[in-house]
Amino acid sequence: MSDLLRLKTWLLVVALAALATPSRALDPPPGNSVANALEQAARAAELATMLRVPLGLPSSLGARLDPCTAVSESPTCEKLDLEPCRSALIDLVTDLREARDRGPEMEAAAAGQVLTQTVDAVLRLGAAGDAIEAGRCPRVTPAGSYPAQVLLHDRQQTVIVKPLAPLRAGRTYALVASGLDPAEVERLGETVEPHFGPRGLVAACDSDRLHSPAGRVACAEERDSFAKVARETFAGNVGGVDAAAVSALLIDLERKAAAMPGLGSYVGLQLSLDRRLRTEELTDLRFAFVPIGETLPGSRITSFRTLDARASLRDYRRRLRSLPCDMDASTEEDRREVLGASATAVDTVVSGEIPSLAIHSATDPMGTPAQAAQPSEVPYLLALPTGFSDATTMVIALNGHHGTARRLFSQHAQALAERGLAMLAIDLPEQGRRGGPDRDLLHVLRPDVLAGHLRQAAVDVLAVVRAAEQCGVPLPGGGRYRPRNVELFAYSLGAIVGAIARSVEPGIGSTVLLAPGGDLVGWLVLRLAPSLGAAPVSCVGGPQSGESCFGTGRCAPPGVCIVDPHFERLYQLVDPLYEQVSAPGDSLSYATERTGDAGKSPLLLLTAGDDSALHPALATHLADAYGMWPTAPGRRRGPHSTLVQWPSLGHDLVDHPDVREQVYAFLASNGRRLPTAEAAVVDDDTEPSDLSRWYEIFAPYRR
Repeated sequence: MSDLLRLKTWLLVVALAALATPSRALDPPPGNSVANALEQAARAAELATMLRVPLGLPSSLGARLDPCTAVSESPTCEKLDLEPCRSALIDLVTDLREARDRGPEMEAAAAGQVLTQTVDAVLRLGAAGDAIEAGRCPRVTPAGSYPAQVLLHDRQQTVIVKPLAPLRAGRTYALVASGLDPAEVERLGETVEPHFGPRGLVAACDSDRLHSPAGRVACAEERDSFAKVARETFAGNVGGVDAAAVSALLIDLERKAAAMPGLGSYVGLQLSLDRRLRTEELTDLRFAFVPIGETLPGSRITSFRTLDARASLRDYRRRLRSLPCDMDASTEEDRREVLGASATAVDTVVSGEIPSLAIHSATDPMGTPAQAAQPSEVPYLLALPTGFSDATTMVIALNGHHGTARRLFSQHAQALAERGLAMLAIDLPEQGRRGGPDRDLLHVLRPDVLAGHLRQAAVDVLAVVRAAEQCGVPLPGGGRYRPRNVELFAYSLGAIVGAIARSVEPGIGSTVLLAPGGDLVGWLVLRLAPSLGAAPVSCVGGPQSGESCFGTGRCAPPGVCIVDPHFERLYQLVDPLYEQVSAPGDSLSYATERTGDAGKSPLLLLTAGDDSALHPALATHLADAYGMWPTAPGRRRGPHSTLVQWPSLGHDLVDHPDVREQVYAFLASNGRRLPTAEAAVVDDDTEPSDLSRWYEIFAPYRR
């Protein structure tokens, strides 16, 4: 990449962060819910209505789609009648296919984008209708089974089927289909391409990771199947997308994914049809992911095992606990220099290093094997409150991307000390005292590097817990602090690390994950797309058709500013492989498992409805993985867990005093107390600035 292109990419990323003012949103519905299906239907209907004139759709379209708006506003699941909306969307599929086939390039691409969303909505509504008829409101599939998102590519003959909620790790699942001829289902089983295949199906023909219904091992000659679709989709750099760069990225990801011992919990499978789906088939077609051993609601296309990313973390934990407790003496820091003169509740600030393991590997996102990992040291800062003793709870604190332990200290150590809590903060890899001017844990085109750093950070947290429990933290002048209770407070990227560590460490007590998320590519897509030439929003129709509407969110009539269809195509193509390679560092690979040695102490997720970095849907994915279910707008509960969303706050919600009070009270009470502060209110009548209007368009369509 040239220096000029790097500069342009960086400036766009900075602008995206600076201008992002998302539309205010409550917690999106759980993936396995009727409400989720209704939201997708309403979204498809809304987008089609917006584009009616540019795409040349019938003038009666708005009235025809009214049932989709009405059904999405119904308060009672059991009394829903989904058929009028579903029939209207099936008719819309025909209109969109015609618009795609006759329109200019940009309009055709937009019609294809809406078509993909509409077909997905039709299939989801069908599954939701089955659930209502079976008396299973509000869940679409039975416990343990997962409904599917269906994404179409290249004239609807390449289909990606993705679970709508993270699958449980280390389990075997079947992808099942109903509504297709059995012979076609069997043929599909022979063309399935899991996203861990090296340019194709599986690493080798003797692999036991993927089997067709007849029990044959599915294998094929090596071929860069995903890159091939990308080259065809973006031939001639259509939409400004750099086809060669996308192809090179996908080939690299396919190669790395080949070594992965299982499919990521949120990845899915690619199917190759020899024809496009007929409109009439949409009425009865269903896809679902079902655990092996359960009754299959249809014919099995294929089966696969999900990635068990916890097993090697448990190995690291055992190795850590076998290390000697040789720790250098700590150093007392100038309390006023670190925290300021007002930090009177803090008695002592000390710094030192805790023994850990260097597990990051340049070639394997799962990391170096535990027995081969070399000892390393993790620097820390520890604030001890006045009158501390071993009975004083210690809170491990983790900051976000570009954050530092010292900055986190300045924000929270005094408040925690006022409540009788000690605070120990460490820097994430490549940050703070572990970083440098040209170092970063985030390499947007190298998700394996990011995954490795996140796993390294999780191992470092395990090392801190081990030091506290087994060794004690050295104090200046001798003696050790051995806290009887260790809690965790983590923000943003640190919250992803916290979810990973908590999955294998029962020694972590009450936990607050602030601005958390799952699905790393969903977080990084705004950084990834500019490096590949895609614009986030563009005009469709009118004299500016095909031009970016980034900044203003406006287009000359009759044009409409929407999520750029080429950006959406790019996201859908890159997402599966990116998800697979980043899975070892994605919290969705861990949060589904709360068995054995996983932490089971009270858990609090605090999220923001205006979060442009880790947008609301990413927190929803994580809440789904934890088995949390809505109890009120912006509230969820699950096994030993609670989610609270502040709808009007952004990614910096950690700075709001009421949010901080929730954090501190929850930790100080060992998860028993959660103040019910009123959410911050903003003036919803305020007209958004031209510079933020684009995100009002973009945000609702981030899944």
